[in-house]
Parts: sequence; C-alpha cells; structure tokens
Amino acid sequence: MKILPFPYWGRKIRNLRSMYFAAQSAGAELVKEVASADHFLVDIGALGPGDIIHITGLRPFGTALANEPGMALAIGHAFKAAKDLGVKVVWTLHHVLTPDSDNPEEDLLIHQMLADLADVIVVPHDKTLAAIGGLYDIDPAKLRVIPSTSYLGLFSDDESDAAARERLGFAPEDIVVGYISNYATLAELGVFANAMKLLEAKNPDYRALIRANFAEGDIDEEADDPDAVSATEMAAQELVADLPGALVRFRHLRGNRLASRYRVCDLIVLPDYRDMDPNPVLTAATYSRPVLLPADSILAEVFAAESWVHTYEPGQPGIDDAEALATGIAAALAELPAGDHKSADLSAGRYARKQTPFAMSREYLRLFQELSASVPGVGNNA
Repeated sequence: MKILPFPYWGRKIRNLRSMYFAAQSAGAELVKEVASADHFLVDIGALGPGDIIHITGLRPFGTALANEPGMALAIGHAFKAAKDLGVKVVWTLHHVLTPDSDNPEEDLLIHQMLADLADVIVVPHDKTLAAIGGLYDIDPAKLRVIPSTSYLGLFSDDESDAAARERLGFAPEDIVVGYISNYATLAELGVFANAMKLLEAKNPDYRALIRANFAEGDIDEEADDPDAVSATEMAAQELVADLPGALVRFRHLRGNRLASRYRVCDLIVLPDYRDMDPNPVLTAATYSRPVLLPADSILAEVFAAESWVHTYEPGQPGIDDAEALATGIAAALAELPAGDHKSADLSAGRYARKQTPFAMSREYLRLFQELSASVPGVGNNA
C-alpha cells in the first residue's frame, strides 16, 4: 500500500510524520516530500488500487487556486481519476478553515471540494460539526474521530522543571504564566500583556513567559536581511515593553528549547483560542502543564471533564478582556494546591500518556487498511 501525504514536510514537522509510524512499520510506502499542488498533481499518478491519499492541510491548494487559473478543475480531475482507479481519499480536518489564510475564498472552496471528495474525514473530537457551524457542507457519515496526539517522545525533554527555571532565570517562588502560540495576534498578545500587568501590580512574584509566532504574512520571508525585525514584531515588542520581568521570544524555537519554556510555567494561557484544533492544549499536557481557555470556546467543551483544563469568562460590559483574563488566571492558580502544583501536573501528564503519537498512528493504520481492503481485488495488508 502506498500513502501519499499532502502536504508532507515530515523532516520538519514531527507530529505529522508520527501519523505514519504504525503504517510504515507494517510495510506501507510513503510518497514523500509532496509539498506543492504541482507536485501533488504529478505524484498522484503513481498511485493505484488500494493506495491512500491523505490530506492534512489545504494551504498549498488554496494558494494554487488563487494564483493559477484552472487549478481547481485540474485538482478535481486528478482526484476523480485516482478514485476511479480505486485510490481512497482520507482528509484529516484540523481547523475549520486554514489559519491566517491569504486566500479565504479559495480556502473555503477547497474545503468544500475535499468534503465532497473524501472517503473518510478524520476529526479530532465529536464537536467538529458544531465548530464548522454550516460554513461548508459535510456528510456526518464520513466522519471518523481519531483524537489528536500529545508530543510525547517527539522532542528531547531531559530537563527537570527546577533545572529549566534556573537556566532561564526564574526563581522557585515565581508564578510563571505562559502565552505560547504558533498563531499569535497582536490583539491577543496585548490582552495577555495587560492582564499580566494587572497581576504583577498586585503580586510581584508573577512573571510572564511569551513565545509567539505570528501569521505567515506578518513576517517578510523574502527580506534582504532574514533577521530583520518586521513591523508586527516591533509592535509586539512595544506591547511587552512594560513587562520587564518577562521572558520573551518571537519566531520559532527548536522542540527541545520549547520544552523548557513549558517546564518553567505554572499555567499555560490561550486567551482568545476558539479554534477546534486541540494541539495547543495537548502540547501543554505533554509537559504536564495546566491550561486556561475561554469558557465559550469549543475546546472548553471538549476538555470539560479534565481537571487540568481551566476556563474563564471573557470580557463583558464593564469588564475588559485583560481584566477578565487576569481574574481567570488568578482563579485557575488558586485551584492548584498551595505551593505545589504536582497533582494538576500529574493529571495533565496522564492524559498525554493516553494520547501518544504511536497510539494515534495505530488508529490511522487501521483506517488505511480498512479502506484499502474495501477496494475489489485488494487484500487486507499494508
């Protein structure tokens, strides 16, 4: 069985590569490095009956549709020809729409196309249809829940909490609140910074940790000086300038360095996170950190039974967002055992150990084998 993952940046994105651990162990062959729509249209021709197309992201399709006339027709024809041969299409739906897409109309179009073409649509939880809210038509019969994975074992993590605090300059008594986001916005960062200012004014032991990547379009990837500070980053630096005790990092960090950021935090805060993708919550669980979410978010419903996931009520008339967040942070920390948050950490860690990358890969192997075996003349093997 061949599996064509799209887009595939397996050497760079380990959690995507981990989806195929069990399939590769069972002998499946990955068609690797297919990262653009043009490459996809070429490599799809190498597939035959019982092979699998696995779509994990739609940004390259959306970009191609926006820039190349006729690409939608070409993609549709390629999928139809493959399906006529007995190729099965699996779409893993992480987000309602592609985060920070530069081509929203094309992005919506390709979402509807995949909803129509896919044989199975893998979703991370049973709140997916509620999150989509009728934005595009999706057949509930096609849905298959495979919970998203933690990051256990994917990155080196050999530093203790205490050692990480000492190395990064935090004292044992510091109350460290982390804002860690791959899709940061200036508005969200501003709310977090203002909330931390309110908390620090009441208790000097509060300290902020910030690690933020901004939307792709906010960073000029083709600038003459690749290390030049963008206008967005300059604005972000101004927002955190009044947090002198904060540890701040914009842009990317390697996985082992990111682990230490989580290790020093008492609480991870996602101030305005309403996406349906649970990966930010699961990343915190990987490092045994409790999380704070908006009470009106989809993920607040998904993790309602988990003691390590806390919620707060966003700003309302008379209470701005920063004040509401500050209140939520203080309340979440108050729920942890005084002077020792190990019990909350252990519950998060236990959850992460249930949702391991290899466990997820076994679910994908079962799905791929079921689909392959359903093709006439193809046996149930990898």
